[in-house]
Amino acid sequence: LRARAQGGKRDDVEGEAVGRIVAMPGVAQVAPQRIVPSLVEGRHANLIAFDPGRDFSVLTWLEQRQPGPVEGLIAGSRLAAPLGGTLSVCGRPMSVYGRLGKTGVGPFDESYFLSFDALADIVSFCRTSAAAGNPPPKAADDAPEVPVAVLVLPVHVRGHAPGHGDAGIARLHGQVPAGAGG
Repeated sequence: LRARAQGGKRDDVEGEAVGRIVAMPGVAQVAPQRIVPSLVEGRHANLIAFDPGRDFSVLTWLEQRQPGPVEGLIAGSRLAAPLGGTLSVCGRPMSVYGRLGKTGVGPFDESYFLSFDALADIVSFCRTSAAAGNPPPKAADDAPEVPVAVLVLPVHVRGHAPGHGDAGIARLHGQVPAGAGG
């Protein structure tokens, strides 16, 4: 997410977007997510940060999980990440907390999920490593590096039970697509 609110902070922009969407007639709940390109085990992959306490679109697909609260990574169904295993995310070891069942949604099936706090820890780790003169890990594949993050806002529409396939996506700039979420 590269947008800034007239000299404000990124979180201000996200908070404003969430507030505008929640205020729309018929919207019952919004659960922000941030998609960030990263390196996992030396390969380009998307990390999708979310708030497990507000979520209604990721955890409903959880097919396998470790006991306890959501910590570490949740692997999409198309990723070969063993439950309880450890993966290197930008050079930082992270455990695999869970695995999603097949969603049929490419970005979900092919991404790793983690909490916003865990994403902040990874960013801090990468910055600290870079400041200490440690080069970032190199990609093992030929995919171009894309330094951008996207804010995704699954929307729970009143009168529809949240869950599989009942999430619309709102864009930060422009209008929410007609019929989003239902």
